[in-house]
Amino acid sequence: MDGNTKTHLVSLRSKILIVFLLIAWVSGPAFFMQSATFYGGLAALFWTFVLIPAVIITLLLYQRKRRRTKISRYDKRRSHSQNARRYTDTQHSTPTSHTNSRVVPQSTQNGEVVKSGGERIIADYLYENGIQYEYEKPATDASGRRISKPDFFLPEHNVYVEYWGMVNSNEKLERHEYVKSMEWKIKRYHDNGMKFISIYPQDLGNLDAMLRAKLRHDSQA
Repeated sequence: MDGNTKTHLVSLRSKILIVFLLIAWVSGPAFFMQSATFYGGLAALFWTFVLIPAVIITLLLYQRKRRRTKISRYDKRRSHSQNARRYTDTQHSTPTSHTNSRVVPQSTQNGEVVKSGGERIIADYLYENGIQYEYEKPATDASGRRISKPDFFLPEHNVYVEYWGMVNSNEKLERHEYVKSMEWKIKRYHDNGMKFISIYPQDLGNLDAMLRAKLRHDSQA
């Protein structure tokens, strides 16, 4: 017997009991009054105004409590189900944070499409501050061989900007391969005497101060 069937049977029994109590409430006084004595009348009053009403009220309160308990249990089950569904969706959804968002194209204020939310923030900052940039202009060494395709090139400063957006990826293997590639690119920039600025996800919250300091340092070098 499932829970719903038990609940219906309890509710039906309660209703039948209330009906019998109401009948007893109405017929009880006549039974006690047959004795035509003071105690018979007192018993009829007690039956009519105390005992039966108290039993009915207690029964109604009990039903109300059971109904609230059932609703509370239902809400808890629904909450747990929603939490489990939310957790599953999170585990299987495509990450959209700055940490691992290169697979999520974003549109900039300049009307171009970049590969991540972090790149969009950087592009919008450069655009809003009147700093000219070229998106993904290939970087080459002295022999003309391409080193990489940096995220941004700032021609007025002759400096490349790399946003290392996946350096904190939750996927261990992916993060390991990404860091190896990042270190290789940084070494190539150094070996070829190329000016570049590295931006990490944690830098996005203080992008203005960080970029201004880096550009000022490069202009003084």
